[in-house]
Amino acid sequence: MKVVSDHDWVGVDGHECGVFLFEHFGTLAGFDVDSLAGTTVPDKLPTIEALEQMIGRRAAAAQHGGAR
Repeated sequence: MKVVSDHDWVGVDGHECGVFLFEHFGTLAGFDVDSLAGTTVPDKLPTIEALEQMIGRRAAAAQHGGAR
């Protein structure tokens, strides 16, 4: 399997979470959702808006020399 997408987001409870999508020979083969802090287990998938917000924040930080 190969990771084809990996994103993180901040849940409504303020905890950072991550989601990974995997493919195998061009077919979605699985996904993994976890806590980046290791303190909670996400019980919902992120919204598209939450992922887009994180992508926007990372792009802005990259333009200003920040890692996040």
